[in-house]
Amino acid sequence: MAIQYNNGSPFLGDTSVDNIVNQTGTIDTLAPLDIDIPDIDIIRNLNMRIQDSQAYWDSAKGFDLTARRNKNVRYHLGHQVDTNNLYRYQTPYIENELFVGLESILAYTTAQQAQPEIYPAQDTDRSKIFAQDLEKALMSHSQKFDLMALVEVAVRNLMLKQIGVIKLSYNPDYGKNGEVIPTAPDPAHIIFDKNAVKGENPEFICHVLKMSASEVCGRWPKKKKEIMDALGIKREGYKNMEQEVAISEVWLTYYDKNYKPQEGLVYYFGKVVLEKNKNPNWIYSDANRNFLDTPLKPFILLNFINDGSHVIDNTTPFEQALGMQDVLNKRGRQIMENADRANGTLVISTDSGLTKDDAQNLTGDPNQKLLIKTAGQRTSDMIYQVPPHDLPNYVINDKMDARTTIHAILGTPSDFTGADNDGKGEETLGQSMLKKNQASGRQDAIVRAIDRFMDKYFNYLTHMMAVHYDEKHFFVFNGGDGEFD
Repeated sequence: MAIQYNNGSPFLGDTSVDNIVNQTGTIDTLAPLDIDIPDIDIIRNLNMRIQDSQAYWDSAKGFDLTARRNKNVRYHLGHQVDTNNLYRYQTPYIENELFVGLESILAYTTAQQAQPEIYPAQDTDRSKIFAQDLEKALMSHSQKFDLMALVEVAVRNLMLKQIGVIKLSYNPDYGKNGEVIPTAPDPAHIIFDKNAVKGENPEFICHVLKMSASEVCGRWPKKKKEIMDALGIKREGYKNMEQEVAISEVWLTYYDKNYKPQEGLVYYFGKVVLEKNKNPNWIYSDANRNFLDTPLKPFILLNFINDGSHVIDNTTPFEQALGMQDVLNKRGRQIMENADRANGTLVISTDSGLTKDDAQNLTGDPNQKLLIKTAGQRTSDMIYQVPPHDLPNYVINDKMDARTTIHAILGTPSDFTGADNDGKGEETLGQSMLKKNQASGRQDAIVRAIDRFMDKYFNYLTHMMAVHYDEKHFFVFNGGDGEFD
């Protein structure tokens, strides 16, 4: 049964998260987060917090996040028509303008590679040279790991899944000297604290990873016996060690005895805590060597349509255009089915002497011979071709309006999509540039969001380099002039 909404009530009405204005005193009780408690308590508390947040995000009266994401992805891939509601003779009609619009936006907003700008800390030659070298190091790292490809994934996730994410991790076994590795994880595999606010440090972020049993034992060799027992593996073997395991990687904020915030990291699955430590991306022995002011969680978040109250976006242009895509498909199917009936419908009188099987064998072949008994009646009274019904012009116009509205919502006119101006004829250069500039203005908001996103990324990358790299680490930078630094 569909959810009934009261237009006078807030869209998000959870009294422990959203609707708190008229409340006093305790509004929620949460399991405490800490890494200095027994493993069984860590797992129980984390599971309670994660499940509580999942229930909030997936509430049908709230964000309904999983259902909305699944629908967005299906529509993007063209799975838009429920064939169960069609008759056998009907062909599904899908004109996926959502895909065209989204990919056009993606091409425009990620056309230029993001570049860091490093300013010298002092007005000295040494400081200026260091700033130039650091800028080249950041660009070299971006080229090595194809940063723009990751940005494209993050922007696509932003439009389909209400948030884009790039994660930075340090792998000491990568290459000769270890490496900071950026990835663009699926937001569907990440659970954010339900109280997380845009731009602030969430109290926890849980990233669910998939590893083989061999990989888990290799990464945490001291926990091998517990891992084997938890997985029911009596002895090592190819089949046993290749089973897949879901590992929860939880970055959390907890408070010490003096009520000061601390950052921690816990890996666990089932009833086994694989690792629990303070945030490893921080130099605790000398805080001045850190680039950032505080040890943040290594997730760079991309937001767009967000009122600042939640870490997840309220909606996306793609989601807002779903209804018009349904209208476009419906009108397109009407036109297609009307075209299929262009020859009209053949009506045969039962007095013609033709049986049902005879009628079934009529193929429409112009050379086919038909023998009937007229009994003195006119042939037109025995067999009649009902002329097709002409669709009114407003049906075709409605289809064109639906297509135009989809791109108006997305902000992608024909200049971005490569379409032929909807058959309106050639535009002058001035008209074309004016329309393109207007569309660019719509997309500039996303471009600005991506710029802020990349600024946070390069700041965190610089911090990770300061924490994990040593004098053995070097970079090769291609400046584009045929010379390498």
